[in-house]
Amino acid sequence: MPKRTRRKNRTRKMKKKAGSSVMSISEALTTLRLPEETHDFAVVKKAYRTLARKLHPDKGGDTAEFQKIQNAFQRLSTEQKKEYSSWFVEPESPKTRISEDSIYSDDEYAHVQRLLDILNKDKDRDMMDFNEQMLRIAKRDHPEMDFSKLEHPQALELLLESVDTFEAEFKAEYERAEAEREKAKADREARRKAHHEKMLEKERQRLSKERKAKMEADFREQVMKEMKEAPMNRFKEFVTGEESDRYEFGDLGRFAKNKATNWLKKKMARNEPGPEPGPEPGPEPGPEPGPEPGTKPKGAQMRKKRTRRRTRKKRRHA
Repeated sequence: MPKRTRRKNRTRKMKKKAGSSVMSISEALTTLRLPEETHDFAVVKKAYRTLARKLHPDKGGDTAEFQKIQNAFQRLSTEQKKEYSSWFVEPESPKTRISEDSIYSDDEYAHVQRLLDILNKDKDRDMMDFNEQMLRIAKRDHPEMDFSKLEHPQALELLLESVDTFEAEFKAEYERAEAEREKAKADREARRKAHHEKMLEKERQRLSKERKAKMEADFREQVMKEMKEAPMNRFKEFVTGEESDRYEFGDLGRFAKNKATNWLKKKMARNEPGPEPGPEPGPEPGPEPGPEPGTKPKGAQMRKKRTRRRTRKKRRHA
């Protein structure tokens, strides 16, 4: 249905309900004998009830006048029920808007008012707790005093004294709590630092083990390569010579070097002749005697010695 048709139907219904023509708000207020600047619907309702009691047909009133006030009240009720652009405003209360230009909607304003009520209740409760605490402090500091017989100046003086005591105790408690917080913070920082150092030490040990394992694996690979490329005697010379300095690490290198060194020492000990016998001690040399009968001449003995010396020399260089 078009919008214009709906508007016509609504106007027709209002005319049928209110009479031959739609009554304006000013006319309705005048009919109820109210000023035109009336914006409180409670005042309208009160005026309608007063006139209805006077003009009711059962009490001898005029039926036409009663119908007019009925139509006027119906018109004003319809205006009051509008959600927007209403002629009437709600009466001021703690849970309604203070002004029309408020930044809150009705629900938001009611929610804010509820929060304020809760805060006020908490404030009152805190004040009662504070008064009870001051009374406990006063009774603790003055156990012999009868508080039911205190006069107003004495009560004020006692209250000020209790407040000073409360402030001193509160300050001491605050400083103690602050010191505990600082100590707990320092302990957390120390534990965090110790944990960090522990993790760093574990990482260093892990890297050291990995580095050592890698170096030993490289050395083992180098040894296997040398064993495949060169004969055994070349490997022994390799691990015992000057070029073996960069391989002197790990158990494998020390074992190979010691084994090769011991092998060479044993070989040299097998091939090395014993010490040559020196001259036997005896009397001082005199004139050489002649050759004894049954002995070889001196030249044959020298030749035999030279032959034996050459044989030992060949064995040594073999």
